[in-house]
Amino acid sequence: MKKAAVAVVVLVLLAGGFFWWKKTSAASVPEEVAPTYEAAQRGPIKQVVQCTGRTVSNLDVEIKCRASGEVLKLPYDVSDPVKKGDLVLELDPVEQERAVEIGKASMAAAEARLAQAESNLKTSEAMLK
Repeated sequence: MKKAAVAVVVLVLLAGGFFWWKKTSAASVPEEVAPTYEAAQRGPIKQVVQCTGRTVSNLDVEIKCRASGEVLKLPYDVSDPVKKGDLVLELDPVEQERAVEIGKASMAAAEARLAQAESNLKTSEAMLK
């Protein structure tokens, strides 16, 4: 008898919870809005797009240079059109000229070491004979 009473109370609570849930879920569903109609008119078609964010061009070209140094001339500004063969940037040639002089000095030193080695080889060959 006690089990039957507990079962009845549980069933009543479940039924009440189910009906309460149905009532609240039905209240949260928006009612269907009736469509409105307008008469067709002639006129210009206008499309407006609104958004927030950053506008980015898909035609950007990244310019990279293997040389470094002080910029002497920069004849173009951002977004200026350039043609093939135009001078876009002029660097100070002092650093590059210095690198060429260092390369020439290294080459002269290597040639001197080669001449010394050849001389040593001839001397050693002459002594062995």
